[in-house]
Amino acid sequence: MVWNFVNGKNQMTAMLRGKNYHMLADEPTVTVLDGEAKFIADHEIEVTTAAGEKEQYRGERIFINTGALPVMLPIPGLAESNAKIAMSESEELDLKDLINKQSTIHTTTKYKLSSFYKSYNYDQAIDEAKSILSKGSVSTAQAQYLIWNIKITEDELDVAKVKVDNLKKLTQDERLAIELLVSNVYSKDTDTESLYGQVTMSEADESVFELSIENERDHNKVISTKMMKTSDFAEER
Repeated sequence: MVWNFVNGKNQMTAMLRGKNYHMLADEPTVTVLDGEAKFIADHEIEVTTAAGEKEQYRGERIFINTGALPVMLPIPGLAESNAKIAMSESEELDLKDLINKQSTIHTTTKYKLSSFYKSYNYDQAIDEAKSILSKGSVSTAQAQYLIWNIKITEDELDVAKVKVDNLKKLTQDERLAIELLVSNVYSKDTDTESLYGQVTMSEADESVFELSIENERDHNKVISTKMMKTSDFAEER
């Protein structure tokens, strides 16, 4: 059950990454670089490509996509032993604390502004932990995985409001960042729909905008529209 959930989560994550990649890569003012990056100075990064080559770039706005993977120490028999040992009292307390924290997480900006997939992954991690705990016997291996999974999906709820100079008059980069955030928040794929949020702003006053929910699978048909406050997604420095 645990690993079926992981496979499903990975498929959704890959789909979201592909959509976000092209949302940025297809913009004429954005350059997407594939590789491992690190800052070497203000507004300057060094990128190591898949071929091992190092390249340096400068930019006013730089976004680095990060991730994490679990690491199992290479100790012979460790995994097999952990699968047979019941979880400790401290592991049980840690797991229950993380589960009980869900209602608080739901009220945070990082949860509200995260994409459907990130918030879904977090809630699924909580539901998975609840389900396994309800069955009684839990091994230390299961507990360690569940704790890691909740923490990593919570860390992925890293979305913050876009920083801007003036909410009523945005720069092109600020507007693009807000559009990307809105699209992420309202993106949702099902068997029949591929929904995303489209932003329409007025040059006269960019403190508000029209949000259109459109279905990409139905020739971008508009499902609904409503007016939104830009301050719900951005804040002045």
